[in-house]
Amino acid sequence: MLEPFANLVKIAHRRGKFRAHEHSVENHANSDVQFMTPSVPIELRGEEEIDVVLENVIEGEEEIHKADAADYGL
Repeated sequence: MLEPFANLVKIAHRRGKFRAHEHSVENHANSDVQFMTPSVPIELRGEEEIDVVLENVIEGEEEIHKADAADYGL
C-alpha cells in the first residue's frame, strides 16, 4: 500500500474493472485511493513537479494530473 507515504494516491487502469485477486480489489475499494478508469498514461511532463497525462480509452479525452511521483506497472 502506498497510502501511508502519500497524501493522495491515484491509480490509472485501462479497464473499467479489475481482474486482480478479489481480496486485493476489495482492500483498495475500501481505501482512500482514487481510481482513474478506464484510463492509460500517455505522457509524463516535468522533473521536480510532474504532470501525468491520462487518456480515457473509451472517450479519447485527456486529463492532466499533478504528481510528486509516478510509477508505472505496479
